[in-house]
Amino acid sequence: MTLPQKTYNITYIKVKRFFLVITFIFIFACGTKTTTSRKNYTIRHFKASPVYVENNELFVGSYHLLLRGANVSESFKYRRKDSYDTFFGKVTEEDMRDLRENWGFNFARMIFEWYAFEPTEGVWDYTYLKNYAKRVSWAAENNIFVWVDMHMDLYGEGFKANGAPAWTCNSQYYIDARKHWLPEWWMNYAQPGIIACYDHLWTSRDYLWKHFAMTWQKAAEYFSNNPDVIGFEFLNEPFPGSFGNTTFEKEVLYPLYVTVGRAIRKVAPFKILIFEPSVLRQELPTDLSPLPFDQLIYAPHYYDQSVHEGQSYKRSKKGEYLGVMEAKLGDAKYQNAAFVLGEFGAWGPDLVSHAWYLDDLLSVLDCLKAGSAFWDSDFLLKYEKSFPPEFIHSVARAYPEMWKGNISFSYDYKKVSIGINWEAQKGDDALITLPYLSFQQSVTAEVPEGVKWEWLNKYQVRIEAEKRGEFKIKFSKNR
Repeated sequence: MTLPQKTYNITYIKVKRFFLVITFIFIFACGTKTTTSRKNYTIRHFKASPVYVENNELFVGSYHLLLRGANVSESFKYRRKDSYDTFFGKVTEEDMRDLRENWGFNFARMIFEWYAFEPTEGVWDYTYLKNYAKRVSWAAENNIFVWVDMHMDLYGEGFKANGAPAWTCNSQYYIDARKHWLPEWWMNYAQPGIIACYDHLWTSRDYLWKHFAMTWQKAAEYFSNNPDVIGFEFLNEPFPGSFGNTTFEKEVLYPLYVTVGRAIRKVAPFKILIFEPSVLRQELPTDLSPLPFDQLIYAPHYYDQSVHEGQSYKRSKKGEYLGVMEAKLGDAKYQNAAFVLGEFGAWGPDLVSHAWYLDDLLSVLDCLKAGSAFWDSDFLLKYEKSFPPEFIHSVARAYPEMWKGNISFSYDYKKVSIGINWEAQKGDDALITLPYLSFQQSVTAEVPEGVKWEWLNKYQVRIEAEKRGEFKIKFSKNR
């Protein structure tokens, strides 16, 4: 993270010092040479993007990094007359602090809209880009990394949805679809007009693809030297239109990703490229061939269909989720990418049973040390004070955020405790996030001889190995 030009209280000073020490150690350890284990990871690279991928894992400097975050946010999708910046709802800098301290999130998958940036063909609105950058700075000031998510649902603006600008498709399709609009938003993917617009997008390689790639290139160039923007996600939930799923991924999505990736890399060569499969591949392996890039994050989505539609979670499906997530991790390794679950969530009437569901899913990701992003921040911030404690404890969960050595961990949302197995060398340290909503900065620490620990702020502790060894550590909320 960069050090913002403002005065912080002592808790923020401590965590900023932690990041600064990481930067200092890594720069002087690597010098200006390129190593075979960290290809192209020069000082320039570090300054442009301190987060990188190596051996399918994420690192920041010389530390392993686990991304746990939220999608920010649903309100970023649409023009709003009541918003002070038109496209950004009412998310504030204080909300970013809440996401960091109370929920423990260290990254934001931040929604970006093509139709907002290129509202008129060939005309890009840099006011939108500057206002987006303002939200990035708010995240950065609270030690939250950002990746830019080019969002799209139901094709775009013409359908009063989000994604593609209205000028990209025949307006008659918009008129016809709105006459027959269905109450459940996702059912409208079957609208003939929406399918036709997607088909037009997928087949317009000499026209719309060039506009889309140029839009990405301009946005990527703007953030190319911003270290708090770790990467760029090509497109949210690509819908095949009338293409078959396999044909779509092999013959459309793959070449689109290559086109966009090359455009981005021309102006932002050190950023991570982030991608997902067809939206219809949530429970299926992808047919995407390996992309011809390094520094990749594979970020598929997953929602349990019954929970998504508001039903109670009546029996554990943890074994089923393990199979699905292991398959997604396998897809990531095939792509030589890190794995982060780009979307998951629950928001139905039975949040106590949904807490059980979320814990089952997140426990699997804990086991795999895979990142994740909850959908979405608006929901968490709006209802934070009324959630049942089970829901809070399942989402605002403890995790090792950064570490040296080898770590495995498990979190108990009912007891509000985290158990950590740590294999460390003398001098190794780790940053453990204990979200304030769940732990209230009041814990019983079971820390063995040879490990010291301290609070860095109201939501994080630092542990350090005073000798080489294998250590079992536990932090539990005081009752």
